[in-house]
Amino acid sequence: MKPKNWKQGDPISASRLNDGNAESLRSRRQVSLGTGSSLVNETLGNQSASAHEAGIRLVVATEDFTADVQETDIYAIFDPQYSGKCMMMRLNSSGAAPTGLYEQEVYSKQFRVWDPIALLAGTTSKECGDLFYTVYNKDSKRWEVLTAATTQTLRHAVTLSCSGDGWYIMELADALGSFPPGCNPGSESASASASASNTVDTCDICSIAGALATEANPAADTCTAPPDSGRGTSIGNGTLVYAFDKRTIPLKIGGMATIAWLGDVCTPAGSGSVSASSSDCGGATDSTRVYTVLTGEYEIVRIPYEYYECCPIEGIKRTICYSWIVEGALCPGTTDPCDTSASV
Repeated sequence: MKPKNWKQGDPISASRLNDGNAESLRSRRQVSLGTGSSLVNETLGNQSASAHEAGIRLVVATEDFTADVQETDIYAIFDPQYSGKCMMMRLNSSGAAPTGLYEQEVYSKQFRVWDPIALLAGTTSKECGDLFYTVYNKDSKRWEVLTAATTQTLRHAVTLSCSGDGWYIMELADALGSFPPGCNPGSESASASASASNTVDTCDICSIAGALATEANPAADTCTAPPDSGRGTSIGNGTLVYAFDKRTIPLKIGGMATIAWLGDVCTPAGSGSVSASSSDCGGATDSTRVYTVLTGEYEIVRIPYEYYECCPIEGIKRTICYSWIVEGALCPGTTDPCDTSASV
């Protein structure tokens, strides 16, 4: 029973003192307005309940998400939902060397994350290295992917080789590898631009092609010499992918490209995969992302337009030579050289 309140002038009695002592020893529960609670003056000592951990996490997949190949938290069935192991990405804001970057946690254990949206929407699920948010679902008691399955991923790439029928093998690049004039001084691109001749208009393909032909061979005919864009290229990161180009004109081998993953996948024949696996995602994948080429460097050809006149002094002379520089391919045809001797 709660003791009666004292007011000024009340006599001090043994009963009042006993009531006060009993009240001070009584267990109390104090509920916090935040995420925890505590017990004060408990017989076993002061106790407190720890706050619930955050219900959302930024994670990185450490393996490809798969379905129907493993038992998870449902006994005796192969889980039809896509799931895979993940690690937390945490802000490095303290410690010996804070960086202010979100980095992969190294002191915790991997935990499983499910992707129910992928199965419901009929899309592909996460792959090793994908970054995304996951939320704890109290109903299913699972960590589940918060965002829908990725349906579009844009990447820089370098064209390595042609596989036929519009397919190319490309190497992904982490950066464009080129900078505008005056940006990032000291870089390879900036120094190359600075060393170019002042007479070359880098916005004029005719000026670039003529200058490159002259530098390669000063005696070359700049009207008919094969042109080149003169651009640099991105630096690949070692990851190889398939990319499909809907255009018939061939891409330039070694040229830059921008590719997009639109949700298409293929299952490679045999045990291998064209994709190079990262160090923490060991093993070949069961499915491989295939990309679509959005834009890229194509082969360019020079088509000359020549005009000859019969001059009184020089004889037959080429007096005009223009050229069109277009994307395309040179297809050699048949030749009919001149006879070296008169027919009998």
